[in-house]
Amino acid sequence: FNSDTKEFYKLFYYGVVISMLNSFSLIALSYYRLTENPKIYVLLKLSRFIINTLFIICALVWLEETGIAKIFADILSIAIMVPIYVIIIYSKIGLKFDINLLKKGLKYSIPFIPTILIAWVLTLSNRLFLEYYYDLEMVGQFGMAFKISSAILILCSAITTAYTPTFYKVAKQNSRSDLFLNNQISYVYIFLSFALALFVPEIVLYVLSSQYSGI
Repeated sequence: FNSDTKEFYKLFYYGVVISMLNSFSLIALSYYRLTENPKIYVLLKLSRFIINTLFIICALVWLEETGIAKIFADILSIAIMVPIYVIIIYSKIGLKFDINLLKKGLKYSIPFIPTILIAWVLTLSNRLFLEYYYDLEMVGQFGMAFKISSAILILCSAITTAYTPTFYKVAKQNSRSDLFLNNQISYVYIFLSFALALFVPEIVLYVLSSQYSGI
């Protein structure tokens, strides 16, 4: 192995560690979201954000201004929160293993894996294709366009997070009137997306510079 290969596997290992530790947060946070307990949910999210931000600032200021320092800050912040997540999982959910529940989960999730993998590859490689076939200027315009569209993504994600418990309740009842309510959320997302697209020229003209007119 050369130095570049070792560096790659080191980053890959750190990524796996962060993902494994994050699984505890997903379980704990999902419990409070589905049980409609926003105060504790927001408190946990905010605590994680503050701790992570402080570690990142300390790492960049006193250690080194590299991506490795940021990754170590992420690992330290999630490591501090993991005991809290484990206590929540043990007290609220329990640590019993149900093989039937695992089978049902796999049967539901396996069909989504190919789509998610393709979307993941395309999302990570789109800028590489643009740089290869065009130039860095096109990559910059694409990046700014992506940031503008992310404004709607942030709003839609917030609505989805708040509406998810209601969605599962409504979907379980499986009545036409209740399913109609779920469809309205999709219409709201579509409206917000088209509304943003309608005002993109004004956003580029008055907020950004003329260099981004190609957006």
